[in-house]
This record gives sequence, structure tokens and C-alpha cells, in this order.
Amino acid sequence: MRLTGVPHPDFLLPNYRFDLPAERIAQTPAVRRSDARLMVLDRRRDALIEGRFSDLAEHLPENCLLVANNSKVVPARLFGRRPGGGALEMLLLTPQPLLVDGTASSLSGVYSAEAEVLMRPAAKLRPGDTCIFAPELEAELLERGPVGRCRVRLHWRGVLAKLLERLGCLPLPPYIRRPRPGMQDEDAGGIYPAQDMDDLSPVQPGGRDSKLTAVNLTPASGNPSPASADPSPASIKPAPASVGLTPSSMEHCAAGRVLVSGDALRRMDEERYQTVYARRDKAGSVAAPTAGLHFTIELREQLRASGREWAELTLYVGYGTFSPVRCRDIREHAMHPEHAEVPAETAAALQAAATADRPIIAVGTTSARVLEAVFAAQNPATAGRLSPGNSPARQSPATYRREHDERLRAKRQAVFKPFAGDVNIFLHPGKHIHVVDGLITNFHLPESTLLLLVSAMAGRERILAAYREALARGFNFFSYGDAMLIL
Repeated sequence: MRLTGVPHPDFLLPNYRFDLPAERIAQTPAVRRSDARLMVLDRRRDALIEGRFSDLAEHLPENCLLVANNSKVVPARLFGRRPGGGALEMLLLTPQPLLVDGTASSLSGVYSAEAEVLMRPAAKLRPGDTCIFAPELEAELLERGPVGRCRVRLHWRGVLAKLLERLGCLPLPPYIRRPRPGMQDEDAGGIYPAQDMDDLSPVQPGGRDSKLTAVNLTPASGNPSPASADPSPASIKPAPASVGLTPSSMEHCAAGRVLVSGDALRRMDEERYQTVYARRDKAGSVAAPTAGLHFTIELREQLRASGREWAELTLYVGYGTFSPVRCRDIREHAMHPEHAEVPAETAAALQAAATADRPIIAVGTTSARVLEAVFAAQNPATAGRLSPGNSPARQSPATYRREHDERLRAKRQAVFKPFAGDVNIFLHPGKHIHVVDGLITNFHLPESTLLLLVSAMAGRERILAAYREALARGFNFFSYGDAMLIL
């Protein structure tokens, strides 16, 4: 949809750029999941608080409901051959559970199902071409779309999940450098449609001595600060010395980050690029719900014992999550549908929390999108009565309180029911957040839909100010990086 008129600055994609040094992009996770650092953005006090993720219980509302995405990442990155013999890379986007209804021949034992994929190099393929990944797995091109997106018909023998486990690779994001299978050089690009990245390396986190340091987020002038402004050095704290582990350890660390190579690196990714609560029967995502990577079994038990409730939903993370925004006016961007499920027990927990005015905290942007999409689908009249979302004039603590009260009134009247279907909601400044009172998330890519979502939660200027402060304090960004809690 092409929009006319002069757009508000919040609607212009270049206003979501910020300078990000390559060394701030974490290539490996913290040694222990909950060792990641945590930046709390308190909208009520317009302040930042720094701590550790292991201290999450100190910051969450006492009676809140946490809602997490329990999907499991599958090894959906496949390498094969084109009809002419050239190399081919394919990323399976259609969730594996939605493919199991494929047809089978009782004589040959060959299963088939249509699927959406990303292919590289897609330009060298024509409809009807068959690509071979193994004697038991091939893909016939049905339709070629933009930026590598294709519709194919998969043909396979045996159990598809076992084939992917044997043939596929974990689809790590392009900014995490890993060797390609069978090759010595590093491959940062994969087939994700993202910006080109320079050589990347781990970063050093700051120390625990900065815990509970508060920072005023409002610029003194009251005017928005440019995204490239230098952060104040006053809040920068020295990094701690490297944690000492024995040289024989499979996992050792430099400045708190895992440092491994070869097969150990692959095994580390297979374990740490999954949440501890990912369910095998929900395997089908091509990217992890990374905010959940910081949780441990012990931390979840600590939260439960302290009165926080835990509920789960499923979003099979796909193209909609990581597809880049290519429109200068962000309102013209269309989100690609992704399959989501809200079970009956989670719907009941949401209903009880909303009725009792208990805060609902989304664990990750994927959970937030499902909650908001399902609310809008099941409560269209209530959603339609709410005012527009964040703009620069709506970022003061007083405005936050008014917005908070409006959200509470809407949730009290809401109906939450089980759900299964596709969602493609696009949350950005100008869109109202109806259900989510708080968000646990990571630090996101410039100009990404994820950055736009957290800006819808807290305002563009406030988020960019928090990101500048995070860079000044040495926080790690992206999937294996540190965490943010927006309250």
C-alpha cells in the first residue's frame, strides 16, 4: 500500500538506524544462560536499571503471568545440487508439523507435500527443476518468488524429521559466523535476506558492580537525540577479568562468553540455540525465540516459587520474523504469515490474569505478536476503541500511566480463547499494544521489524537512547547477546 503525505518521523525507516560496532555482536552465548546481562527499561520512571538475567525475579511484578514461545528450532538449512550439478542451499520455511499431512504412495513409500522455502541461487532455477539433497529427499520447484522465496514440492522417503536431523544444519542468523559443512572458510550470509556483515567477533560484557544504576532516558533538551550520537562515557564501567576455567573444558570463556571451535562449536549451537522449554512436538521454527535462551530450569523454578505464573504458546518462527523492511515508510511493510497456536490452558491463564488486572509479560517478540494478534482477532470491537499507539508526544511517564490504565480497562472486557492459525500482525509506533504489559527481549538489528516492535512498546526515541546506553556499557547484541526487560 502506497501512502501519501509527509510521514511522521516515527514512520521513516532511516530513523531506526544506529551505529553498531561489529565487536558488539555476540558470536557465542554467555557461559551460563542466565549469566547474560539485563537492562531494565522502566517506562514509569523513565529510567534504566542494569543487572543480570539471573536476577530477573527482582524486577518482574510479583503476580505477573509470563507467556513464552515453546517452539523448537529444526535443522532446516539444507545443501544440495541443482539439475546441472551446481551447488544449492535451501531453507525450509513451512513448519515441519504442517508438512506431515503430505500424501504417500503405498507402493513406493514416497511422501510429498508443498512447502515454502528460501533458495540460493534461486535465479538459476526454473519451474519444474528438481534439486537433490539426498537419495531420500528432493525438491521440485513449482514457483519462484522475490528475494529467493520459492514454492516447492518436497518428495521424501522415511520420516522427514529424521531426514532433517541427518541432512540439515541449524539455521543460525547470518551475523553469527560459522563454517559451512565440508568447508574451511566462514560463511556469514546463509540465505537469510539481510544486510552484508563484516567479520564479527565476541564482545566483552561489563561487570556486576554496575547493577541497579539508574539513568535518565529523556534528553535534557526534550528533543530527540540522533541515533549516531556518542553515548555519555560517565556510565561506562570496566569489563571484568576473564573467568578461569580449566583448559581441558569443552566450554571455556573469554570475558564471560563461550569460546569453542570445530565440533564443540556445532554441539554448543545445537544446545544453546534452543530454549530449555522448547518442545519436540513443536519443532518447526527456523530461528530461535531468542529472549527465552536466557532462561534456565533453576530460574524458572525460582520464578514459580516466587508467585510468577508461566504459560506457553507456539509461534513457528519463519520468514515473517526475519524478513527485512524494504520500505522507506514502515507502514507499507507487509508481514509474512506465520503459524501460531494458543492452547486452552494458556487462554484460561490469560483470561484469569486479565480479569484480575495482573500484568502479562511476553517472553520475546514472537510471544508478543501472537498475544496481540489473537487479542485483535477475538476482540475486534475492544481493539477498535483504543487510541493510536506511541508517538514522541506519548513517551512521558504520565502518558505511560494513562496508556496503562486504558490497556487494563480493555483487558478486563476481553475474551481469550484457544487459537490455531496464521498471524501476520505488524507492531510498530502508531499501533497500540493491547495485551502485553511488559516484554523480555534482546537487543535487535537496526531497521528490523523487531526494533520497530520494541519501539511500539516504549517509543522510538527512548529505545534508541537505551540502545546507545547499552553500547556505552558494553552490552552484547542480537541472538546470543544480552537481554532487555521493558516494564
